[in-house]
Amino acid sequence: MFLPFDFSSNTAGAAVEQPSDSPAKAFLLKRVVILPFENFTENPGAVSFIKKALKEELRKKGLILIASEDMVEDFLAKRRMRFTNSVTRFAAREMGMVLDADAVMVGSVDIFSEGANGDARAGITARLVSTVDGSILWADNIAYTGRDFEGVLGIGTIDSLDKIAALVVKDAIKGIPNRFFIRDSSLSPFEAADVVT
Repeated sequence: MFLPFDFSSNTAGAAVEQPSDSPAKAFLLKRVVILPFENFTENPGAVSFIKKALKEELRKKGLILIASEDMVEDFLAKRRMRFTNSVTRFAAREMGMVLDADAVMVGSVDIFSEGANGDARAGITARLVSTVDGSILWADNIAYTGRDFEGVLGIGTIDSLDKIAALVVKDAIKGIPNRFFIRDSSLSPFEAADVVT
């Protein structure tokens, strides 16, 4: 019996429970479900902008987003999942079966603001969780300000929040490899989500 694994700690190796000498199999990532990102900013539109940008960049990368927002919301509502910044191994595996996904993307919008002086700032934290064994396949944390691109005489500064946020997402997504290696899993097809004694 396996207890739920909380992915709030960034320990990818802890999610895979099998002998370290088991052979690794190549696996192509094609179908991704994006869970609603947590919004740690004061901008109520931050999550919807970032989610739209994530979908666009994932499509450009060749990843197929198979679950509609209605399907995802229905899944979360039926299981009473309110916090989507992390996901248990059990929930990740169930999403793989119910939503036909290879991985689940979870994360947060950490910064999304435009200063009075036109200094735009955006930042996200994102992780891809395997629906095969619940391991973290990829994780990144990236943040930019418009002044990060400032050159000589202030040329190149980005003062548009939309542009800087889109650049944050683009640079994060380009770091996702198309192929992953996962060890043969000895996980049982059945596992307990909660144990009450």
